Amino acid sequence: MDLMCVGCKQAPENIADVCAAAREEGMNPSDWVRAEEGTLNEENGHFYCTPCFLHLEFTSGRRFLGVAP
Repeated sequence: MDLMCVGCKQAPENIADVCAAAREEGMNPSDWVRAEEGTLNEENGHFYCTPCFLHLEFTSGRRFLGVAP
């Protein structure tokens, strides 16, 4: 299954903060998202990268904690 940020439509390998976190853990970006990303919907591979998640919260005026897309 291909992983994709719902907001920016990017794969984990193209998202700077995901790549940095994965590097720190000695993982590839897709494996890091599968292991660590709290917004990952395991059924369809969709998640929100940090900038898109923050934008979603800001524009909605709501806090989303522990909610998968």
